[in-house]
Amino acid sequence: MAFIPIFIFVIFILVLGIREKIIHKRNIDSIPVRVNINGIRGVHLSLASPPRNII
Repeated sequence: MAFIPIFIFVIFILVLGIREKIIHKRNIDSIPVRVNINGIRGVHLSLASPPRNII
């Protein structure tokens, strides 16, 4: 009879884990996907042309 509380506890922890996995998956799926073409976003500073002085 001592195994019944342990069994209930294991089932409870299992249910909490499944619930957490579902919520985590839903949160991950809500993050928009960004596509990086060249592996960086924006212009690398060493490749940018220097600013022009317009008078």
